[in-house]
Amino acid sequence: MNSLTFIHCADLHIDRPFKGLQSSLPDSLYNLVKKGSAISFTRIVDEAIKREVDFVVISGDLFDAEKRRIQGQLHVRNELNRLHEAKIPAYIIHGNHDPLHEQIQSLNMPENVHVFPPESDVFVYERGDGVRAYMYGFSYQSRSFTDDPLVYYKKVEDLNGYHIALLHGQERTQTGHDPYASFDLSALYSLNMDYWALGHIHKRQELSTSPPVVYPGNIQGGHRNEQGEKGAYAVALSRDDAELHFIETAPVVWETCYVPIDDLTTVEAWIDRCQQMLKPFVDAEKTYIVTVIAHGRGDLHRELVDEHGRQSLREALNEAYDEDEPSIWIDRIETQTGLHIDRESLREGDDFAADIVRLNDERLTNLDQVDELYRPLYQHRLGRKYVSTFTNEEKREILQQAEQLILSALYEEGRS
Repeated sequence: MNSLTFIHCADLHIDRPFKGLQSSLPDSLYNLVKKGSAISFTRIVDEAIKREVDFVVISGDLFDAEKRRIQGQLHVRNELNRLHEAKIPAYIIHGNHDPLHEQIQSLNMPENVHVFPPESDVFVYERGDGVRAYMYGFSYQSRSFTDDPLVYYKKVEDLNGYHIALLHGQERTQTGHDPYASFDLSALYSLNMDYWALGHIHKRQELSTSPPVVYPGNIQGGHRNEQGEKGAYAVALSRDDAELHFIETAPVVWETCYVPIDDLTTVEAWIDRCQQMLKPFVDAEKTYIVTVIAHGRGDLHRELVDEHGRQSLREALNEAYDEDEPSIWIDRIETQTGLHIDRESLREGDDFAADIVRLNDERLTNLDQVDELYRPLYQHRLGRKYVSTFTNEEKREILQQAEQLILSALYEEGRS
């Protein structure tokens, strides 16, 4: 049987407001980030037309909000019209950000667009040479969907056709997103689909290769926790195999650059090192928003722990780039630094510093205990507005930084 080719994307979040970025970015860069999802979608459509794919699938959250702005809808309709002119169908499900219900006023889309209703449905794609694909899926009817999603997928009995399922939901081991339409990977296998086109998780992941179970991630990173290249998958599906090729389309990329301090004695030398390590991010095709993290141990720790000093360093680094059209912008400078302290020797002592090290070791090996320390923050009426639960990586970072602050303070006190 001939192979089938398609583009799989998800979580476009057209018209995402990017709250909080306007005050921290130059106007030109903020405007580029705001337009980033629209630009990325245009590039995805460019790729679909260039590759002459059979169809495009969009696995939820096409728009960022229930109330779609007319400008965003017009952009989407224009791009889907381009697919229509190229005779490329598009199959779309709506997710928790853009649920499909009667109160939503939406523009009419071209006839090549097939939107799955809130109840389960199957669309059939049939190519001129007889190759068939059955497309399965459903759209959210409200922002929250907590039922078992897999009851919506009833496979058609056709051994000669391809079977492709669109699902906007969370595989149960994933974290960091609302647990809507949760499912187990083993349950997907039992439905015997040829490809699972997932959405909802913004991190690109291939959960399985046989069959392919794929999160393409969102198409434009919106903050420092959505790092790396963003875009869509070009898929070539055959009866025996599936070839997946990731296509980078986001105009703005969030990254982290770790810059060591260990062998340096001056701030000037550290700035020089930063500039050298940032060179790989210079790219005419995209803009990088970078968090610089100073790490290691040395005397520069005293200079870098000062917040006002770090702000001055950030401004100095950004002066090297054109503010009107920066190819790199340093969003912030953080520290994972410390003085030269022999932690192993301290642990063997019998003083307060030794107690700190041993207690922190205990916390680091049992991170569940740390949740009890943060519980008052989670429960505070103001704190819970700004802080959600921490990941294990964030817990370790907080514990390590707290230890460094205490030990450095004890060290400085001992010197004075």
